[in-house]
Amino acid sequence: MIDDLNFSPGDTDNNLLRKILGRLGLGLGTGSGLTVSSILSGSVGGFSEVVTVAPTVTAASYSAGNAVGGKQTLANAVRTASKTAILDSITLLDRSNSKATMEIVIFDSDPSAATITDKTAFVFNTDDLKVLARLSVAATDYVTINSKAIVTLKGLGVVVKAASGTSLYAALITTGTPTFAATTDIQLKYGFLQDA
Repeated sequence: MIDDLNFSPGDTDNNLLRKILGRLGLGLGTGSGLTVSSILSGSVGGFSEVVTVAPTVTAASYSAGNAVGGKQTLANAVRTASKTAILDSITLLDRSNSKATMEIVIFDSDPSAATITDKTAFVFNTDDLKVLARLSVAATDYVTINSKAIVTLKGLGVVVKAASGTSLYAALITTGTPTFAATTDIQLKYGFLQDA
């Protein structure tokens, strides 16, 4: 099958593509407008995005049920509006080494009715209907390196889709009683595998 394609050293990528597709019976002529770059430009998988969020926290003790930092905007979590992505990983850095248990709630649109205010009790109000996922961080998930606690939740496989646009939203809620030493003690990295 390959031998009768009549490849020649001067063939362009586009000419090779036409020969191969023609041999497969797709009958695409030279006027089809199909090129290698048009096939590969933005319509084939393999896209990923890491969204970093560094919420401002309070250098003080928190109570169980408090939001840690405010509402998080996960800009460009989804590559294209109306498409999906897979939330594959979340890395949480706790510079205070508190190793507090946490809940991470992901929303498909802005949870504007919810109370997501740092060091204040988290309240859904009517935004519970916007929840895409809830992920737990246990104290045993953390590893201490250089006096800083790090946890990576990986292989999550959570399919997500923004209600509109390309942004998702998140809230970090402690179920423990951490004490942070500085306003920059928490950082999160969300890893997404995106559809074209």
